[in-house]
Amino acid sequence: MKGENVMNTKGSKGKAVLVALGLMLLFLAIQAVVGLVASIIAPIMNPEAATDAAAITAYVMSVMPVVQFIAEIVCILVFGIWYYRSYVKKAKELRTYESGFKKIASLKDIGFILSLTFAAYFLAAVIGWLVTVLIPGSGDLFSSLIGAITDGNKTIGMLTVMLLGPVAEELCFRGVILQKSKKAFGIVGCTVLSAVMFGLMHMNPVQSLYAIPIGAALAFTAYKYESIVPAMIGHIVNNSFSMILSNLVKEDLNQILALVLFAAFAVLSVVIYRSIPKVEKFDESDKLSA
Repeated sequence: MKGENVMNTKGSKGKAVLVALGLMLLFLAIQAVVGLVASIIAPIMNPEAATDAAAITAYVMSVMPVVQFIAEIVCILVFGIWYYRSYVKKAKELRTYESGFKKIASLKDIGFILSLTFAAYFLAAVIGWLVTVLIPGSGDLFSSLIGAITDGNKTIGMLTVMLLGPVAEELCFRGVILQKSKKAFGIVGCTVLSAVMFGLMHMNPVQSLYAIPIGAALAFTAYKYESIVPAMIGHIVNNSFSMILSNLVKEDLNQILALVLFAAFAVLSVVIYRSIPKVEKFDESDKLSA
């Protein structure tokens, strides 16, 4: 009987990993389909360059911020509806629903979320720097990918990176994926699985590796508060801070300074977290994000 339970547990964990992988691939597939549609429409919108492959490529790149903007909106609709119907609506029916904003209404909660977000950001900065040192050219690839989104229509590009991207990714990774994985894992397993899938989704060495600590911090807050709202806030703050800092300061962040700031914010987040009053939790099976 004990052996059977172990096998069932392993099976459920394996299934949870496969489901998470499938959801991550669905997220990428939606983005790819939107990009494919844009490449098909490009010759129609720019007939003068229809026979010139280089001109078509240049045109597609020029509208890439808009394409990514649309892709994020589609992801928000798909995963937003999925998340609401599967979890929020169910929580309301069971009368266990509580607004995520209400859960983080205190200054201590906001302070914890922000300090943990900045701790993850500065740790990610160090990891990103190490990747560029160990994998030559990875930094240039990362810069070109970010440039493809933010160059051209800067307003649309910035809005995509700072707002729509975080919302779409949280609905998928800390929303649907995290809820699915709760059936098989505790907080550690859910955090690791969500973070790894979040890293894989970025599909380039720098982002894939530095996204893992950020994804872990976001997953931890989503799990602890039983809501994607704090994770969304943390993600928006992370991306916004990164974009603003890169525009204000052209030099790379000093790695020693980044490590010091990581340690400072990590300690601060632990201190604040320990000071937050413990609240009564529902049984694990009843945990539904709001």
